[in-house]
Amino acid sequence: MKFLIRSSLAAFVSLALLLPAHARAADIIDTALTDGRFRTFITAAQTVGLVVVLKSNGPFTVLAPTDEAFRRLPTERVEALLDPKNKEETFALLSRHIIKGEVDLSEGGQEIKTMEGKRLNIENGDQPRVEDAEIDGEVSADNGIIRPVNRVLGEEEE
Repeated sequence: MKFLIRSSLAAFVSLALLLPAHARAADIIDTALTDGRFRTFITAAQTVGLVVVLKSNGPFTVLAPTDEAFRRLPTERVEALLDPKNKEETFALLSRHIIKGEVDLSEGGQEIKTMEGKRLNIENGDQPRVEDAEIDGEVSADNGIIRPVNRVLGEEEE
């Protein structure tokens, strides 16, 4: 699995680096790559073709599970999500983490609709949460916001 993640990510980074610096926008994908906490999420997005969406105009709010969140899942589950044979399931899972538009956490508790069509409850307080996941700040990109979360939404952990 590590080889698959590394080789996929290396190929993607290599392609991105071929573009001149002035031609590269700091979109959600590029910002997530630079941040370094979202390698598994990016690899899965590549597997199912969501990179194109997350590089488009947006704006989007991505409740991006960190690599640590993916490590909390059983290894077999992560391998299955990264397997191109499970594209539909992985697409649905990742779409559960993407919202069209920017979500403002300064507003009280709110319900948001994901790209998957599910509704999620976001609670604001000392530690903002979405469902069972803690939201750990925000990372701004030209086409939206990445909000790191410490769990993969809708998944059972080990």
